[in-house]
Amino acid sequence: MVLYTPQPSWRYAIFQVPAFLAVVFLTLALLTNLWGWFPPTVSVKMMLDLSSSTYQGSDFRGVGTLMAAEIEAVKAYARENAATSRPNSLSLSGFADQVIPITSDFASDAVAITSALDTVVQPAIALQVGSGTNLDLAVKQGLASLSSQSKCKELLVITDGEAHLDQVQLIRAQDSGVKLNFLIVRPTVPANLARAAEFTRGVALPTAASNIQDLVANQLRQRFNSNSKFVNLFWGLAFIAVMWMLVLPLDRFLQRQWQIRFDFAGRLALFNALFWTLLTLWWWGLPVVQGC
Repeated sequence: MVLYTPQPSWRYAIFQVPAFLAVVFLTLALLTNLWGWFPPTVSVKMMLDLSSSTYQGSDFRGVGTLMAAEIEAVKAYARENAATSRPNSLSLSGFADQVIPITSDFASDAVAITSALDTVVQPAIALQVGSGTNLDLAVKQGLASLSSQSKCKELLVITDGEAHLDQVQLIRAQDSGVKLNFLIVRPTVPANLARAAEFTRGVALPTAASNIQDLVANQLRQRFNSNSKFVNLFWGLAFIAVMWMLVLPLDRFLQRQWQIRFDFAGRLALFNALFWTLLTLWWWGLPVVQGC
């Protein structure tokens, strides 16, 4: 009589198929991260503080002023953005007591955006926007502008003014899927703006005028265009595949080392794989389903 001798786990399809899928998903995660696959389609609304504190007396847009730093930062963002394979749609407005459009619509043409900045942001605009800083109005108008966009929506406000923001704007931002982002030209970020950014999954950063260009053109632009949710999804799918790959080895381990009955050991191994599958899909898969 010939007795059946179990083969090594790796000889069975229940091990081989998940192992193959794990390699595929790991490769996709690495390549997506390296080559920037699956970039989001993003609309960005920038609100630039043009109040009297952003320039010095009659030195409108003068070298070293916050206004000049804002303008150069946006121009750099537009140039870097236009050079990407899937550029963001960008719209600009200036604000103080009032909000004044700088660009007429969302666009990715760096030349047109630069021209609009140089044409609109001139000394005469000071009489139109006033001298104060109405942050609440800036956010309200920014949300209204983004309401026509169906893409991932980011609102960026650059200011050195007082941080008064109505709770109503946070609810509107969350309901419309807009992330609120703030660059505050101060040593610290006001607590209410930090909470607003966190509430809408945006960021609130303190900065100096000299650092605005790097933050806007590089760090924030890369954040807006991040494909990390797809990288995380592929890592998660690879992890799920590994959990299913371990079903048979775990089943045998439970039988041999813990002396658990074969039928109960099999159920435990399957439950382990199913548990991690559901948890991983919820943790890393849900952001992809939700979109932005």
